[in-house]
Amino acid sequence: MTSWRPFEWLRRFGAHAASSASRDRRVVEALVDAWGKADAAFPAELLRPDVVLAVDSGGASPVAPATVHGAEAAAQELRDLRDAFPRATLATREVNGAPGVVLRADGRVVGVVAVSVRGSAIEGMWAVVNPVKLEHWNRG
Repeated sequence: MTSWRPFEWLRRFGAHAASSASRDRRVVEALVDAWGKADAAFPAELLRPDVVLAVDSGGASPVAPATVHGAEAAAQELRDLRDAFPRATLATREVNGAPGVVLRADGRVVGVVAVSVRGSAIEGMWAVVNPVKLEHWNRG
C-alpha cells in the first residue's frame, strides 16, 4: 500500500496551477498582439465559438454597453473598442488575479478587460470602460 504524501500532492498541484497560469498568460498575450494590429484578425483558435463579451460603459464612455455572444461578434466588439480609443495602447496586466488587458490613452487607463480562458482559448471577457469604475486604476 502506498502512503499518502500531502506535500507531493501540493507540489504537483502547484506545478499544474503554474502551468495553467502560464498558458492563460500566453493566450492573453496572443489576444493583445492580435487586437493591437490594424486589421485585428483574431485567430480562430484564440476565441471559443461560444465566447461571451460584456462591455460595461456605464453610459459615460464613447462605447455603448453591450453583451455579445460568439467569436465573430466578440471580435467585432473588440475592434469597436479599439476604434473608440484610437490612441490607446494595450498591455497584458493582472486583472482580478488573472491575466487581463489594460487599455491606456494619454497616460490614463481607459479600459480594463478581465479574460477567462478555458483550455487554450478565451471563453469570456468583461470589458470595463466606465471612467468611474476605472478611477482606482488611475490613482498614484
